[in-house]
Amino acid sequence: ELYGSELELKMHIIELLEALNFLHNDAKTVSLGVSPENIFKTMDGRWKLGGFVFSTQLINTDTGTSNNIDFSTTDCPLRSYPSLYYSSPEVVCIPSKCFYASDIFSLGLIIVSILESNHKQRANNILTFSNYSAFKDGIIRTMNDISMLSFIPVNLKPLLDRILNIDNSFRPICNEISASSWLNDPFLQTIKYLDSLSEKEMSQQQTFLKGLQNIILKFEDRVLKS
Repeated sequence: ELYGSELELKMHIIELLEALNFLHNDAKTVSLGVSPENIFKTMDGRWKLGGFVFSTQLINTDTGTSNNIDFSTTDCPLRSYPSLYYSSPEVVCIPSKCFYASDIFSLGLIIVSILESNHKQRANNILTFSNYSAFKDGIIRTMNDISMLSFIPVNLKPLLDRILNIDNSFRPICNEISASSWLNDPFLQTIKYLDSLSEKEMSQQQTFLKGLQNIILKFEDRVLKS
């Protein structure tokens, strides 16, 4: 079981965003490996991003773009590709290019696939393309179908439409996603404040703790235990 509630999913997405924010803003690097097999769960339940086999440092950090490896070449005896299921359109296309926004697209597909896993309604073959050609031909139709899925939370749909935009220039950066209404509900705000409680003034701590009793009982048991 990947997560037990939407709140837990949000907490994990924030953890992945922190990793991507470091890669994009500090290391000036695109992961190209944002997929389930490269997400590791720590002993305390946190998600960590790994699998940097395909990570690419951008040549022009001002525009955030770089020529990427042509993954479709056949002259190499041992070929290796990023996960097709979680690749962005520009990575799939030939010649392949990557942007910081390529990782954002992959993150969006992870969000959809996790939400889908706990729901009977399924996306239109979102993760069943058998090859790069099929992915390229079906990506636009699939992305249009996603916004119509009932398991996508209403306040997430506008953000997800941007995250999964075919045009990478319309996708939000990490900080925009972190500041979105979907990731800033009262429960998450409470958790964030608790994480930094020791840094607050005594009067701020007292005010927060007085109000905490009004919301703490509304948290799910497994969130409180973690």
